[in-house]
Amino acid sequence: MDLGSNSFHLGIVQVSADRQITAIAKEKEMLRLGESVAETGYFDASAIDRAIATVERFHRFARSSGAEHIVAQATAAFREAENGPEAVAEITQATGVPIRVISGHEEAETIFYAIRSACHFGTLPVAGADLGGGSLELTLGDQRQLIMGRSLRVGVGRLKVRHPLGDPVSENRVKWLRKYLEGEIGDVLGDIASFQPSRLILTSGTFLALGRLAISLAGERDTGEDGLLVRRIDAGSFRAAARKVLATPQAKRGLLTGVDVRRQETVAYGAVVAEVLLDGLEVDEIWLCSWALREGMVLREIEEHDLLEFAFTPSEMRTGSVDYLVEKYQADRLHSEQVARLSRMLFDVVAPALELEENAYPILEAAAKLHDIGNFVAISDHDRHGAYLLQAAPPRGYSRRELSMIETVVASHTRGDPRVNTDLDRRDAEICTQLAAILRVADALDRSHQQLVAKIEGGSRESGLDLTVTGFGDMSAEGYAVRKKRRLLEAVLGTGVSLHLIGG
Repeated sequence: MDLGSNSFHLGIVQVSADRQITAIAKEKEMLRLGESVAETGYFDASAIDRAIATVERFHRFARSSGAEHIVAQATAAFREAENGPEAVAEITQATGVPIRVISGHEEAETIFYAIRSACHFGTLPVAGADLGGGSLELTLGDQRQLIMGRSLRVGVGRLKVRHPLGDPVSENRVKWLRKYLEGEIGDVLGDIASFQPSRLILTSGTFLALGRLAISLAGERDTGEDGLLVRRIDAGSFRAAARKVLATPQAKRGLLTGVDVRRQETVAYGAVVAEVLLDGLEVDEIWLCSWALREGMVLREIEEHDLLEFAFTPSEMRTGSVDYLVEKYQADRLHSEQVARLSRMLFDVVAPALELEENAYPILEAAAKLHDIGNFVAISDHDRHGAYLLQAAPPRGYSRRELSMIETVVASHTRGDPRVNTDLDRRDAEICTQLAAILRVADALDRSHQQLVAKIEGGSRESGLDLTVTGFGDMSAEGYAVRKKRRLLEAVLGTGVSLHLIGG
């Protein structure tokens, strides 16, 4: 349930074993709670009663449809109302549905996450915009990551209450509203424009209504029945749609193609916002994306919770997700798998001395497979780049703690002092340092990327740990690399590490 400032939305989906999401049903109720908050600063009793009735109906529908897991998130109106926490508590008590109020940044982040999942736009940066009743979410990113996410208090409900355009629309009021919007969002638009985004991706009801009208004005047909998540249109057609809305009396806007009669009051404000965005970003191409906050919520819930255990084990989910990232970021798969195998062998050799539990190995295995994905950005500092990519697109099936540990090990696998995430406690930080030490040596033992090493054995001597490495061919590159990369392992072991190579 997406409890928005303009509308409440329900989405019921089925998740299959291969992580495909199939929509079972959708429901929408336009409550316009954001307008009430914009006028008075709080929810009145009538607004809360309507919210309770809608959530209760959604809940019954979801349960009768077989939903096993229910998530409800509330946005701008609930963030800003003076009695927002009290309203949430009252709705939860009356319906039995726990509701979480998300921050503006989390809302922007979740929307962009959905965009990245639905659209394939490559490595060039794109801008995203989602206009609701209480806020405008602006994002910038590429297929790999969110670069910037902002939530701005310029939703259509708020604008309607505080900056009326009149009916028919007054051009002077449009100019005044444009000036106001430029003051509110101009700095953020300037920051986004400095990245020269290749296109603007628009989501949610108001922008999609304008987009459907733009498609119609361009002489094309949009049935919405072909299953596509994205439509492409040129900026000129979108501007024409915005002008058409502003030139049409309010009572007749519901007759325009793509404009729901329930939006005929607010769509004009979306038209002005759209013009300001296009002027500020100077993009030629617009994509309309049907995935937004609700779909992002589904994706996040799947990844953050063990929702798919009925279909496959968490281990299978993790393996598939890690392998997908290796492929996505074009890492050397054979090298990644070899480093993971060598990491297993080294872990077995040194774990007793380091008092490492077996449950630490899955962290090492994931980091070993993912250690080189940062090369997708640049070979130089690929350790830091890799950790950054993992923050932007984390593998599925891991807890937040495990993800933080994997990022730390990847960020620390090349040289220097380990880069430990500050959210880890002392013991987890120590484990990450130990795992990074193992990964450095494992990576070194495939320095040639030829998978020459077949077996690693360890033995203790007075001088320290003796590693006997058996393989074939010329392993001199591996030997040289280990001698450079062994220092951290020696530090965590508190003893020297010597190497004996046996070639085939």
